[in-house]
Amino acid sequence: MRVLHGDPTTWEAGGGHVVTIGVFDGVHLGHQHVIGLTRAAADRSGLAAGLITFDRHPLTVLAPEHAPQLLTSLERRLELFEEAGLDTIGVLPFVDAVRTLSPENFTVRIIVMGFGARCVVVGEDFRFGQDRAGNVEVLARIGTEMGFEVEPVTLLSSDGPISSSRIRILVSAGEVEAAAAALGRPFELRGRVVAGQGRGGRTGPSTIGLMVPGNLVTPGSGAYAVWAAVGDGEDVAGVASIGTAPAPKGAGQEIEVRFLDRVAAADAASVGLRFIGRVGAGPPSADPPHPAADAEAVAAEARRLLGRRAP
Repeated sequence: MRVLHGDPTTWEAGGGHVVTIGVFDGVHLGHQHVIGLTRAAADRSGLAAGLITFDRHPLTVLAPEHAPQLLTSLERRLELFEEAGLDTIGVLPFVDAVRTLSPENFTVRIIVMGFGARCVVVGEDFRFGQDRAGNVEVLARIGTEMGFEVEPVTLLSSDGPISSSRIRILVSAGEVEAAAAALGRPFELRGRVVAGQGRGGRTGPSTIGLMVPGNLVTPGSGAYAVWAAVGDGEDVAGVASIGTAPAPKGAGQEIEVRFLDRVAAADAASVGLRFIGRVGAGPPSADPPHPAADAEAVAAEARRLLGRRAP
């Protein structure tokens, strides 16, 4: 998979593409549906399958005070795009020169000049261009003039439309199993290993602290059964503890992870977590998520949850 950065007029994507466009935060089931249709349309036409995304969430520029924490980093999104079988990704810098493009200029500079699009696959609610002035109908009109087709996609729904916003709410509420159902995989976080703060009991050889970047959403306070990916080794069963004190906006969130099966590589630079389920019923309390006296009960429940979903 090729990844193109910078000015789209210099991308030289090569050949014709069937392309889709969006932030795709989380790469959830709705996104996967659109990407799958893009891949299928490309295969039918003998063209490459491409995707245009942004280097940051547009709201970080348009309205920073309303910018959401993200479900996935750009690095993780690119990994998921490759797993989905896409051929070319254009990472568009969301700067003023892009933000102020009219729908017509956005289409010419990015979709046509950047990718040589022959077909554009987008959700039925797609908006683009300055002030979100463009929609599917506008894109189809421009496509008729510029020589590409537009394939609108009906949004997937499961008790309401599947959206990144909805999944962020689920994660923040600690409903990681519901979030996994909408993502099509467990919710994931990767953090930098730091010294623990003892929230899950005394920090020791089998307990580490992880600092998660502040621009990523983290589950609500509590204890969670997780599979931890440590280095190049196998996944390790664990319990992740998240305290009740919210991190300042933009600051990293520390998570304490207690390994259950064996002592993991404590010198690992980073560890990835897949959240399988919340340990314990009911809403979070102000008490530590799993005090030392309850450590064995927490471990037993975590093992039960993890046994239902092997790594």
